[in-house]
Amino acid sequence: MDYTQNIFNLGTLDTHSYDNFLTKFVDSFNEKKFPLFNVQKLITEEDLKVAESIKQRYSHVIIVGMGGSILNPIMTTSLLREENNNPGMNIIFIDTLDINRIQQLISSLNLKETGVILISKSGLTYEVIGLARFLIDLFLEKGMPIMQHFFAITTEDSPLGNIVKSNNIIVLPHQNIGGRFATFTNVGVIPLILAGFNYNRFLKAAEDTVQRFIQEPRANYASLGAAFLSTNSKAIHVLMNYLYNTTGFANWHAQLLAESMGKTGKGITPIVAHCPGDYHTQMQLYLDGPQDKSFSLVVNRKLFENKLGKIIHGQFLAFSRVLLDKGLPFRTIEFDNYNENVLAQLAVNSMLEIIISCLYLNLNPFNQQGVELLKHHLSNFMSNAD
Repeated sequence: MDYTQNIFNLGTLDTHSYDNFLTKFVDSFNEKKFPLFNVQKLITEEDLKVAESIKQRYSHVIIVGMGGSILNPIMTTSLLREENNNPGMNIIFIDTLDINRIQQLISSLNLKETGVILISKSGLTYEVIGLARFLIDLFLEKGMPIMQHFFAITTEDSPLGNIVKSNNIIVLPHQNIGGRFATFTNVGVIPLILAGFNYNRFLKAAEDTVQRFIQEPRANYASLGAAFLSTNSKAIHVLMNYLYNTTGFANWHAQLLAESMGKTGKGITPIVAHCPGDYHTQMQLYLDGPQDKSFSLVVNRKLFENKLGKIIHGQFLAFSRVLLDKGLPFRTIEFDNYNENVLAQLAVNSMLEIIISCLYLNLNPFNQQGVELLKHHLSNFMSNAD
């Protein structure tokens, strides 16, 4: 692995029961019940063709989505650049209905040099539908041909699909995989390509990580991470970032944890934290408030090599020491380069650990009935508003 994971103050685990569960899980895993991990089959030639077309034709691209449809693209485009990376495109992410913020994001863009990607698995997402209409009108006002500038990843037989088809916009099918688990589909991979990163390296690292789990599930970071999450009895999980670029990963992980495990009165509330900011705002609560939290500390060791990094290193060591002394459950995730390999490994293991945790606790990791109820009421309100 290109990163290390170390777990401290782990809760009590019935190892016999957990081993039996893992055996059954791997058996079902080998039966291909989890298509989200068939990473080499998720990207099509058409996906690659569209990505290359956008790169060749535009300098900027606006990506519109909500939830996993925007968090995955943000995460896969936030890697640290290495010498062999090209600079990639200027990517603007829109997941807000705040017109002032939207205008701030796009007012300086030359629309002739701008492409737009609309992403919604269901094609029912009101926010994406509204933003699609807004942006289409904006481009039409400027005399821009919609079919040349817009692309969509969605379900064709849907409200968004109808808008797309009526404007002759290219549609790429969204794989039948929930948005938060769509990292290795066109939702995550096309943005990664547009950002100038190596999709082959990304997918190969993901595939290797899946195979590593199948070959050795018990000593694997994913199964150990699942044990960490499902046995520590803490209601809140704090993911502390020591690298700005991992904020995208942290926000995606928060959605993965909340939407997958937050069911039937169970769940862990995620908090995304940042060093050094939270040391001066939230740390008092973390360490001297209710002892209802577990922690993941995500750090790029290369940051430690410069003078400012020595302060970060000291903060990391000090926080780890206090957590250890207080007996609070925590883990450290450390790497030297935040590149395609590391992110692919982190993403695969994060999805595995959440799925394992859910199934071990008799929860369905893939549905989200609470959100569906919210969508139902929103649909009624929107229908009355129309």
